[in-house]
Amino acid sequence: MWLVSQQPAHAAAATGVGGDTLVAFTLGLAAFAILLFLVLRNRSQPLSDAFTRGRGRRRIRRIANRAQLELLTDFILPGACDGLARIDGAILTPCGIVCLRAMHGNGMVFGDAGDPQWQNRGRHTPAAVPEPVIQNDGRVNADSAG
Repeated sequence: MWLVSQQPAHAAAATGVGGDTLVAFTLGLAAFAILLFLVLRNRSQPLSDAFTRGRGRRRIRRIANRAQLELLTDFILPGACDGLARIDGAILTPCGIVCLRAMHGNGMVFGDAGDPQWQNRGRHTPAAVPEPVIQNDGRVNADSAG
């Protein structure tokens, strides 16, 4: 039994790292990893959203180019009620202008036609989504308001 108790002390003396130092280092490393996760968790979502928006815009451009349609992207019109209407994309056709609103979301979107906001459920936190028909009416009226 005397040899078993002497081996860990001998190994610690040979490496210079005792049991207390190794535990303190491990706890410090774990605390740093948790802190880093908490700081970066909220920073990664905007980067992910920006990447997804860019990917969606490239898809819309590629589809419009294949169909040989004239596409206008990312512009602002004077909106109804002295506001501004942001247009993600507009395709010019012989019959009129088709406005595009590109949105990315996870889960399901629930709402009725008369509700001012719909709910995007299935995410970690439910998000409010503006009702698309009301948004579209604002874009249609933006042309006549200016």
